[in-house]
Amino acid sequence: MAELGVRLLRFHKRIFELKPHPKLKDNLYLHGDWQLEDYQFEGIVELSKISRPVLGDDTGIGKTVESLTTFAYKKLKEPQYRGIFIVPTVSVFQWVSEIQKFTSFKVMPVESKGSIEDRKELFDTFFKEDYDILVIPHSLLHKRIFLTDKKGAITGCVSQDSEIYHCFKLIEKYKDKYKYFIAIDEATCVRCAKSNIFTNCKYLSFRYGDYVVCMTATILYKQLLDARNIFHVADPRVFDNIYSFMNIYFKKMWVPRLKKKVPNLKQPTNLELFKENIMGRYIARKKTDIKSGQIPHLIRDTFNLRCSDSDTRIYSLVENSVEETIDDDGKVKPMSFWQLGQLFFLSQIVLDVPIFEGTKFEDDFKNKELKKFKEYMQEFTYPSLLKGKDYTVYVPINNVINTKAEYVLSLMQDYGSKFIVFSRYLYGLDYLTKVLYDKGYRIGSDFIRITGFDNYKTKNGSDREKAIKLFQENSGVKLALISSAGEASLNLQAANLICFYNLPYTAGAYIQLVGRIHRLFSKHDTVSAISLLSWLPNSKQTVEHDTWNVIRGELNLIEKTLGTSIMDYNETHSLIQNTDDFVKQVLIKMKQRIKGAV
Repeated sequence: MAELGVRLLRFHKRIFELKPHPKLKDNLYLHGDWQLEDYQFEGIVELSKISRPVLGDDTGIGKTVESLTTFAYKKLKEPQYRGIFIVPTVSVFQWVSEIQKFTSFKVMPVESKGSIEDRKELFDTFFKEDYDILVIPHSLLHKRIFLTDKKGAITGCVSQDSEIYHCFKLIEKYKDKYKYFIAIDEATCVRCAKSNIFTNCKYLSFRYGDYVVCMTATILYKQLLDARNIFHVADPRVFDNIYSFMNIYFKKMWVPRLKKKVPNLKQPTNLELFKENIMGRYIARKKTDIKSGQIPHLIRDTFNLRCSDSDTRIYSLVENSVEETIDDDGKVKPMSFWQLGQLFFLSQIVLDVPIFEGTKFEDDFKNKELKKFKEYMQEFTYPSLLKGKDYTVYVPINNVINTKAEYVLSLMQDYGSKFIVFSRYLYGLDYLTKVLYDKGYRIGSDFIRITGFDNYKTKNGSDREKAIKLFQENSGVKLALISSAGEASLNLQAANLICFYNLPYTAGAYIQLVGRIHRLFSKHDTVSAISLLSWLPNSKQTVEHDTWNVIRGELNLIEKTLGTSIMDYNETHSLIQNTDDFVKQVLIKMKQRIKGAV
């Protein structure tokens, strides 16, 4: 059957050689007013050869189009096929838009909003009426449905009232009538073998998937075990025993408490053997390997920004609160994971949002107490892109502008092109929104926000789609503020610069974010990804440097195992003293690269 698919695609390729029309126009499910690129055609041919592949093409290459076209040809040969597309929650309506743009399929989107009964009714409608594709958000599959043992085997059911369990029953009921094409977008969602979404997707894939494809540009999101779990969901026969996998692909370390050696997940080994085992199941192409289209040069910079005296003093209080945690015997107490996480969060916040002196916040650290940051914030309201809706956020009660915000403002004022600012914390984006408002900039006319909070809680994701369109097409909108909700399934290539106000936790997230601007067919010759790292006046590094070193180590692992376009470009470092020097350095490096001097 796979050979038949290959022959069919070759037939359409021959047709294209005779006609000045898209290669796949003859498929009745595909619209004929769009052009399939050569590399995408090659990807579809490869997908047709494998029943359970992992599609790991770089960001921006076109995994959406390739998966939809593959489904169209599966359905052309066997009309009983139905598509189940599992996609990021914030991307549901973007997927619906893409499906309607490229195909004539009748699509049923299911939102995570609304009641369980409403969603059950949507599932019933999909199976009983003439629909082709069901789009399900990740969030619904995060719910716990099954009981599992230590090895991950399903032993029972927790909730038979959930909408996803209802969906599984319908799939079971109609399995003799339909065949199921299952596509999991941003498959890093299943990277944790103990998560509910891993269990649910594995169950769906193993029991009902006639064709399964997992799509992600970062199968090694953080460590090698991530890739094992993604391949295992695509085909549960691959790497079926997780304990055997860890014993083979990780070095051992001695654990005195257990009195034995255990796999060290931070030290992978036998990478060549791993690559051999995934060969034939893994389809991945780098942007730099594709000849079709234009790929801009990527500059990766880290800018060390000197902190203000106030930021430095408060940051030191946060750091010292770890060292001064001692018990009654004068010994340092071991910090719990929760305490360490809170301290890391607060130390990062200090660098991103101004913490003013002489407040209870400062006293809390002297007393070795952890308090919620929200206690030191006030409400700030700004309008959404849609009329009649306002959003209330929390911002610092003082009017001092912190170090990083000054540099973002300097870009807004002096940088001539569109750019993106990423913050892992909504506090950072909320604070930047307030700073921009105080300087006269307005959302919708000067900048946009893309966060799960702003853009998903509107009907049909309209705020998100409107924000993207404004940024891409409106010359007056210069800046896009994005959170982790803008990490994937987003095309913002109107920008040629992404600025990391703070860093993501993993290399996979870093690659995805850079992929928002580093895309094929970009109109820019050069794009730049700059990381703002706080540098204390005494030449001491901060927690942000630790985070960056972890990301760099993970990027090196990805490069050794799979290769990535990110690593094809050099990284430079700069110590910046003031905002004028910052913008000047950004512009100089961009122009040098365009002229070929870098």
